[in-house]
Amino acid sequence: MTIIAEDTKAYYNQCIADGFVYECACGEMFRTIDHAATCRKCRNYTWAGYCTHVTDVRTGAVVDGRRPTEEEDRAAEAAYNARIAEEQAEWEADQAAAREEADWAAEALLWDIQDRLNN
Repeated sequence: MTIIAEDTKAYYNQCIADGFVYECACGEMFRTIDHAATCRKCRNYTWAGYCTHVTDVRTGAVVDGRRPTEEEDRAAEAAYNARIAEEQAEWEADQAAAREEADWAAEALLWDIQDRLNN
């Protein structure tokens, strides 16, 4: 049996009382299975990048999709980390190119000013 902290129990009880009984993979609460299954926050808050499963918090049963196995979760985490590293490298390359372009523009401006002063 999973031990849940008292404040977490109170949170879930309030969600249920408010009609938010479906939890997507990232933990966001929804009123309908369809809305939970198409959660956009999962893109940022899960390794998979999409909602893998929806749980009915009243029963704890998975009502849409399936929970990933530990192996699938580790593979998704590795793929996520690889994507992040690739995006970071791309961002750094873009920043270096932008700095180089700015340096070139500044140098060209200085040459232009010098040419104007010499004429």
